[in-house]
Amino acid sequence: KRDDSNPEQNRAYEELKQAYLVTEAWANSVQTRLFPMGRVDIRKRPTNQANNFFAYLWAKIYPSAEAPKELAYTVGISPENGFMVKIDTVGLGEDSPVRRAYLALRGDMTDSSPIVASLSIEVGLAKSLPELVDWTIEAVRGFKLRYDDVASQLQIGEALSDEDLLKHFDAKPAF
Repeated sequence: KRDDSNPEQNRAYEELKQAYLVTEAWANSVQTRLFPMGRVDIRKRPTNQANNFFAYLWAKIYPSAEAPKELAYTVGISPENGFMVKIDTVGLGEDSPVRRAYLALRGDMTDSSPIVASLSIEVGLAKSLPELVDWTIEAVRGFKLRYDDVASQLQIGEALSDEDLLKHFDAKPAF
């Protein structure tokens, strides 16, 4: 619980706000390079609505404007798992059938998961932001399941018809 009268917590709060700025820059760089039509969503406050400190920092990266809000790539830092990128559910309770199906699909929070990659805190801190972004992009490209595969298996979002898919790519000059 945050105590506003505690100078050490106030200092930590300000440091965590700075860490969120770095996390936001990390997410924005990944989104720009991997998903130019996507978007980033991040909460920059180190405490929740009950004014308790979060145990981790993270940002959501949606690969497209049409991406379902319940599924995102996430980049983040936690004391237990270090620097991470994964495909994760968003806003679903632990008792949600979709969340339970996701957890079974994801498996444990190690690199043996088809949709999780991590670096130790020491290795992550030793990287510059461009190096961290490069690592993240390489990790995402190395996932054994793509975002669309996960969404399909979890039955999240709308299935696109062939015509919808062609319209989606029609606006992209590369195609």
